[in-house]
Amino acid sequence: MLALINSAKEQERQDLYESLRRVIERAATAPCEDRAMEASLAEIRALPDAKQIIFSLRKALSLPYYEKNKYNEQNSAIHLLHELAIASFIDAPVFQSYRKIGDALAKATEEAGPEKRTFADFYRQSRKVAKRAGIIENDLTPSYLVKYFSLAVGSLVSMHWFQWIRKLFHLGAYDPHGALCNTSGAFFEEEFESASSQYSMRAFITATPTIGDALSPEAHALLQGLENRSKMSPTALAQETFPYTRWIYTNLQNMASPDEGVRSKAILEAQNRYTVFRPISLACDSPLYLHPDAHTPCDEKFLERVITSLIHPANFSSEDRIGVDDVGYFFPDPEWLDVLPKIAKRAWTLVAKQSGGSARARKIALHELIHLGIIRYHILHNLEGGTLFSCACKEGMDRGGAKNGLILWAFSPDIPERDCFAWWHGRPLLARYRLPRRRRLELVLKTMELIPKQELKQFLHDMEAESALYSKRMRIIGIS
Repeated sequence: MLALINSAKEQERQDLYESLRRVIERAATAPCEDRAMEASLAEIRALPDAKQIIFSLRKALSLPYYEKNKYNEQNSAIHLLHELAIASFIDAPVFQSYRKIGDALAKATEEAGPEKRTFADFYRQSRKVAKRAGIIENDLTPSYLVKYFSLAVGSLVSMHWFQWIRKLFHLGAYDPHGALCNTSGAFFEEEFESASSQYSMRAFITATPTIGDALSPEAHALLQGLENRSKMSPTALAQETFPYTRWIYTNLQNMASPDEGVRSKAILEAQNRYTVFRPISLACDSPLYLHPDAHTPCDEKFLERVITSLIHPANFSSEDRIGVDDVGYFFPDPEWLDVLPKIAKRAWTLVAKQSGGSARARKIALHELIHLGIIRYHILHNLEGGTLFSCACKEGMDRGGAKNGLILWAFSPDIPERDCFAWWHGRPLLARYRLPRRRRLELVLKTMELIPKQELKQFLHDMEAESALYSKRMRIIGIS
């Protein structure tokens, strides 16, 4: 299994490199009048590795020439840097590497038996099969630290109470997109139409787009590139390889934590600088979400508790919320005060219709349905002609992996469960050589066990009908 993971990881890195090379090869080659920028571009063109290109891109973005000219997309140097930044996040077809892992593990699970009863049972059995094959389940163990020291330390420096490790080993700030090679890439494309317009959306998978507690240079460049494109004429925009003018972002990091809180704030406040950026934040670590009471029913009283947590006044400000439980949301404007209770009540009605399931399972499903409804509403009300979408936690593996897998299953009637299986396993195995965290996946699995997919599809379709904007087609990028 380890050899297969290494092979898929190499394919993932090569796919990213080829995406960046395509940008470089189609770029104008006229020399830049600024000698420092020209030297930086020459270095980028000669590099044989995606990670090296990203680090050289960051150097180019720090030059005075870039700062002076970054609003001019007609400048060939600026255009190249922005295309590289965009491609580094959204272009590599990572799912084909994930599927290689998922198919092999699914086959091994089928061979191990017993015959699965439900998809959730099959997934749970696959974890046992993976562990027997030598895959580590928990990266907070001595065995993981010994085997994958650099990966373990690279992740630990993201936590404020391990900053002494960073100082002891003279390490840089937490940098998933660069130093840790946690590859971002294409996820799925979805097409929408209204009575008078058509829209396209590219979803991509990424870790937090930050270095330490600040937005990364390439994330700033991506947003600046979109900002510039939003001012182009329709004819000029149609000529762009990446004709996107908006980034819809769902943050899953814990706004109450000392480390994820500052990263969340940096991400959310980017909307004040870039009009094309539309972020929200969902609480995935609050006690109410992670540890619902198993002894009281999922009744209207519990629903009111959830609604109260959603519409708390603190959720409408990006100010620090470190140490504040159950107020881990962020919504950008007061319109959400009316929207959130409606989504929550509709989700509760769907849960209440179902028979079976413990009180805890029903509360879990309620939270997941509310989150799906919020994400879908956020998309439907922020689409432009070409839109980017991402739903990300710190590393995009556990909270992000679980939520994106549920999105994949919920948003499309045609995506097989096997692709959700590949999605959940692929990213943590390729980025960290470990299984996804059991606790995160169980929340999604219990939702899938309780809510029939056809009824979930209708739940989301009703939201489309209210917005008069309908999904027409969805496909996973790179495999279909």
